[in-house]
Amino acid sequence: ARALPRCGPRCGRSIEPTAAGRRTWTSPRGQAPAGGRRQALEAVGVEQVATCGKVPPMGVVQILRRCGAKAGQRYYDLGSGFGKTVALAWLLGLEATGVELVEERVDAARGAVKVLQAAAGAGDDVMETVDEAGIRYVHGSFFDVDWSDADVVFSYSICFPPPI
Repeated sequence: ARALPRCGPRCGRSIEPTAAGRRTWTSPRGQAPAGGRRQALEAVGVEQVATCGKVPPMGVVQILRRCGAKAGQRYYDLGSGFGKTVALAWLLGLEATGVELVEERVDAARGAVKVLQAAAGAGDDVMETVDEAGIRYVHGSFFDVDWSDADVVFSYSICFPPPI
């Protein structure tokens, strides 16, 4: 059996593949809440972009390895959904930013950061330390966010229309 990669400087644990249905890596299936579909329709004219797919954590680790990502580089997930790849990139030592159109997903991702940072001992004002810690989530369209400083850009959607 081959050794699993280490999380990186922020947690020091091994990354274990998760089983389907494990609560730490699951999210609502596919469709965004009605408000999310409305936000997508207003922003890009297609509500299907509010539908999200899933990439297993080990798949993200393999992608980051194959593209040569290194600790300290800037990682952007365009259409970050619930922010799982962003959190994983951050745990691996990258400066990680998620850009997401659906506000409910951004809120959920920020909530997960609070849990991660509290576990790491970041204290009570965890949201004030997010940018300093190298992880952030932006609510908005990736057409409106400057990600020109990125070293690694990830974007995965099962429903982006051809113009995107």
